[in-house]
Amino acid sequence: MAEQKILYPITMSMKVAFTSIDGVQIGTATYDFPNSITPTQDEVAAAFAEVEDRLPNGYRVMSRFEHFNMIMKELTGSSMAFAMPALKESEVWHDPATANSISIRDFDDEELEEDGS
Repeated sequence: MAEQKILYPITMSMKVAFTSIDGVQIGTATYDFPNSITPTQDEVAAAFAEVEDRLPNGYRVMSRFEHFNMIMKELTGSSMAFAMPALKESEVWHDPATANSISIRDFDDEELEEDGS
Protein backbone atom coordinates (compact mmCIF):
# COMPACT_ATOMS: atom_id res chain seq x y z
CA MET A 1 0.00 0.00 0.00
CA ALA A 2 1.36 3.42 -0.97
CA GLU A 3 2.09 5.98 1.72
CA GLN A 4 -0.94 8.20 2.21
CA LYS A 5 -0.27 11.94 1.91
CA ILE A 6 -2.12 14.18 4.33
CA LEU A 7 -3.12 17.51 2.79
CA TYR A 8 -2.89 20.75 4.76
CA PRO A 9 -3.71 24.35 3.89
CA ILE A 10 0.03 25.14 3.63
CA THR A 11 2.75 26.18 1.23
CA MET A 12 6.27 24.99 2.08
CA SER A 13 9.56 26.11 0.65
CA MET A 14 13.21 25.50 1.41
CA LYS A 15 16.00 28.08 1.22
CA VAL A 16 19.46 26.71 0.49
CA ALA A 17 22.32 29.03 1.45
CA PHE A 18 25.21 29.23 -0.99
CA THR A 19 28.42 31.17 -1.44
CA SER A 20 30.86 31.91 -4.22
CA ILE A 21 34.02 29.82 -4.16
CA ASP A 22 36.03 32.90 -3.14
CA GLY A 23 33.51 33.64 -0.35
CA VAL A 24 32.78 37.16 -1.60
CA GLN A 25 29.14 36.66 -2.63
CA ILE A 26 26.45 34.83 -0.68
CA GLY A 27 22.80 34.14 -1.32
CA THR A 28 19.93 31.72 -0.99
CA ALA A 29 18.12 29.62 -3.56
CA THR A 30 14.47 28.87 -2.86
CA TYR A 31 12.81 25.56 -3.71
CA ASP A 32 9.01 25.48 -3.52
CA PHE A 33 7.36 22.17 -2.66
CA PRO A 34 3.92 21.28 -4.03
CA ASN A 35 1.10 23.08 -2.24
CA SER A 36 -0.78 21.40 0.60
CA ILE A 37 1.69 18.53 1.05
CA THR A 38 4.37 18.02 3.70
CA PRO A 39 7.49 16.69 1.93
CA THR A 40 9.15 13.51 3.15
CA GLN A 41 12.81 13.45 4.20
CA ASP A 42 13.64 11.81 0.85
CA GLU A 43 11.80 14.56 -1.04
CA VAL A 44 13.70 17.23 0.89
CA ALA A 45 17.02 15.49 0.13
CA ALA A 46 16.13 15.21 -3.56
CA ALA A 47 15.12 18.89 -3.69
CA PHE A 48 18.36 19.90 -1.95
CA ALA A 49 20.38 17.87 -4.48
CA GLU A 50 18.50 19.53 -7.34
CA VAL A 51 19.23 23.01 -5.99
CA GLU A 52 22.88 22.08 -5.42
CA ASP A 53 23.18 20.75 -8.98
CA ARG A 54 21.70 23.95 -10.42
CA LEU A 55 24.10 26.35 -8.69
CA PRO A 56 26.14 28.28 -11.26
CA ASN A 57 29.83 27.50 -11.77
CA GLY A 58 31.90 29.16 -9.08
CA TYR A 59 29.27 28.67 -6.35
CA ARG A 60 28.75 25.99 -3.70
CA VAL A 61 26.47 25.21 -0.76
CA MET A 62 27.61 26.91 2.45
CA SER A 63 29.42 24.99 5.15
CA ARG A 64 27.81 24.70 8.58
CA PHE A 65 30.11 27.44 9.93
CA GLU A 66 29.34 29.81 7.03
CA HIS A 67 25.61 29.23 7.36
CA PHE A 68 25.60 29.75 11.13
CA ASN A 69 27.49 33.03 10.78
CA MET A 70 25.16 34.19 7.99
CA ILE A 71 22.18 33.61 10.28
CA MET A 72 23.88 35.34 13.22
CA LYS A 73 24.73 38.35 11.03
CA GLU A 74 21.07 38.56 9.95
CA LEU A 75 19.91 38.34 13.58
CA THR A 76 22.46 40.67 15.19
CA GLY A 77 23.76 42.87 12.38
CA SER A 78 27.32 41.99 13.46
CA SER A 79 29.86 40.65 10.97
CA MET A 80 32.02 39.00 13.64
CA ALA A 81 32.42 35.21 13.67
CA PHE A 82 30.42 33.47 16.39
CA ALA A 83 31.18 30.29 18.32
CA MET A 84 29.04 27.60 16.78
CA PRO A 85 27.05 25.17 18.94
CA ALA A 86 27.93 21.50 18.65
CA LEU A 87 25.68 19.04 16.87
CA LYS A 88 23.58 16.76 19.02
CA GLU A 89 24.38 13.08 18.63
CA SER A 90 21.20 12.54 16.62
CA GLU A 91 21.86 15.47 14.23
CA VAL A 92 23.53 15.27 10.83
CA TRP A 93 24.98 18.07 8.71
CA HIS A 94 25.34 17.96 4.92
CA ASP A 95 29.04 18.37 4.11
CA PRO A 96 29.40 20.25 0.79
CA ALA A 97 33.09 19.36 0.51
CA THR A 98 32.32 15.67 0.15
CA ALA A 99 28.65 15.93 -0.93
CA ASN A 100 27.80 13.55 1.91
CA SER A 101 26.04 13.93 5.19
CA ILE A 102 28.23 13.46 8.25
CA SER A 103 27.32 12.88 11.86
CA ILE A 104 29.41 13.40 14.95
CA ARG A 105 29.10 9.65 15.42
CA ASP A 106 31.23 9.19 12.28
CA PHE A 107 34.31 10.01 14.39
CA ASP A 108 35.43 8.23 17.50
CA ASP A 109 37.70 9.68 20.18
CA GLU A 110 40.80 7.89 18.88
CA GLU A 111 40.41 9.43 15.40
CA LEU A 112 40.01 12.90 16.90
CA GLU A 113 43.13 12.47 19.04
CA GLU A 114 45.17 11.33 16.02
CA ASP A 115 44.12 14.43 14.06
CA GLY A 116 45.06 16.66 16.98
CA SER A 117 41.46 17.88 17.26
